[in-house]
Amino acid sequence: MFHCKTLKEARARRSQIITDYQDVAKEAMSCLDEGFESAMTVMTLPAGMRKYYRTSNHIERLHKELKRRSKVIGIFPNENSLI
Repeated sequence: MFHCKTLKEARARRSQIITDYQDVAKEAMSCLDEGFESAMTVMTLPAGMRKYYRTSNHIERLHKELKRRSKVIGIFPNENSLI
């Protein structure tokens, strides 16, 4: 659904997924149906920004960089040096 170009296409894909898997995973399809509109707010953004905001890659990259830099220092002498 996240790879659809428009919100209309994503809604059609959601309906298709729910129809296909309703018998197998009733609770999961209920969850998909309830949370769909919240998850698709990212579709209001320009296409180039969607992946950035729908994934946590940028957050993971930030944490990785902080970890890399703090390993070099080892121990921070006080709270100000940590910040």
